[in-house]
Amino acid sequence: MVKVSDFGLAKVQDAGIDSLTTSGALLGTPHYMSPEQAQDAKRVDARTDVYSLGMVLFHALTGAPAFSRSGSFMAFLVGQASVPAVQQAAPWVPPDIARAVHAALLRTPDLRWPNLGELELGLTMAAGFEMANAPLYKASLAPISQATRAEAAPKADPPSHWEDLLRR
Repeated sequence: MVKVSDFGLAKVQDAGIDSLTTSGALLGTPHYMSPEQAQDAKRVDARTDVYSLGMVLFHALTGAPAFSRSGSFMAFLVGQASVPAVQQAAPWVPPDIARAVHAALLRTPDLRWPNLGELELGLTMAAGFEMANAPLYKASLAPISQATRAEAAPKADPPSHWEDLLRR
């Protein structure tokens, strides 16, 4: 079982401090922050977590965050850039996996997976039930071989709505 946790926003209880943050402060790790969280943290819901997990998956599949250049995250926030295609940085990623991840990274919350359970189901469907439920052994966590890196999976068309993945 893989567990990812981030305590960067954990609140200190009984520290004798009324608030550790100020109104309007940007909280979170920009590489994994949803657009709506960056714009107004009071508007976030479960789809923000979907986006953040999508960014973690992007990083895990490609070996780098989607927005690693200086200013690229800000360009995304103001609508001048989009999330790069997973297969652009990792062409060996199967198209169904790439599409499921991109459905988590859609800019508009109403268009992305509605919650983590639906994202999990989408990834299970993309990977196949047997693969998604196979035991994970430390030995299988070896780096991707050069031969695999040289392969290119069929290109995925990024979805425009998470439900597009159910209409195939």
